Amino acid sequence: MPVPPELQAAIFRKIFEHDRNLAVGTSPRLLIAFSADYSQLKNRLVRAFEGVGIKPSAEPDDHIMNISQVDVLYLATQRKSFRQLCEQNSVLSITGFPSLVENGEVAIGLTATENKPKIVIHRKQLKAEGHELANTLLQLAKLVD
Repeated sequence: MPVPPELQAAIFRKIFEHDRNLAVGTSPRLLIAFSADYSQLKNRLVRAFEGVGIKPSAEPDDHIMNISQVDVLYLATQRKSFRQLCEQNSVLSITGFPSLVENGEVAIGLTATENKPKIVIHRKQLKAEGHELANTLLQLAKLVD
């Protein structure tokens, strides 16, 4: 994971402000899906998001069947796909694993270029999930189709 969870939380918080489909002025309902091998990462992510004013919930990836009450799904797992579930429920998918964005499993992720965080956006997946980002944000990101 190229970007530390604490920095991820701050960046994702800013990204949420540029999503035209997330309610303005409210904290999105964020669910962290994690596998057992990433439970320590999950704990860091929960603390990091709480530190930027977002109260996430977290569930093991193999327990998640319904995400209709969620606005954003953070994938702290690389073993299960939530692509179809996110598309069906218009849930924005995010991750700290850029490979998940590059292969179209997740809409938005973070990577590092020259030791600086870089936003990675899979445009087709973002659209399939029913989300739209401001052009100013798209210009700053690495776009993947």
